[in-house]
Amino acid sequence: MHVSVGSANPVKVAATERALADRGEAVVESVPVDSGVSEQPTGHAETAEGARNRAERALADGGYDLGVGIEGGVARFDGTDGLYLVMWAAVADGDRMGRGAGPSLRLPDGGAHGRHHRP
Repeated sequence: MHVSVGSANPVKVAATERALADRGEAVVESVPVDSGVSEQPTGHAETAEGARNRAERALADGGYDLGVGIEGGVARFDGTDGLYLVMWAAVADGDRMGRGAGPSLRLPDGGAHGRHHRP
C-alpha cells in the first residue's frame, strides 16, 4: 500500500506510519500540500476541513492508494471555560473519505502562543 501524508511535518508522517504498522508493507511518504485553511485553524469545522483538504490534495498528487490529512486547531466547547487544542484526521481513497477526531487538551489561560483567541 502506498500512502501519502499531506504535510512535511515529520510527527504527522510518523503517526501515520505507526497507525499502519500492522498493515505489512505500507510505504508512507510526505507530500507537502496547502491545508486551504488558516495557519491556526479555529473551531472544529475549520480544523476538520483542513484535514480533509490535506487528505484529498495528498491523494491527488498521484500514484497513492490513500491520502492522509492531519490538522490541529483551537476551539471552545459549550459549557466549559478556556480554549482547547483539537485534532482531526481524514483519510481518502478517491471514492470515500473517513474522518476522526483526537483528544482535546485545554490550553493554559492566555490561549495559543500566549494570546487570547476568540473563535
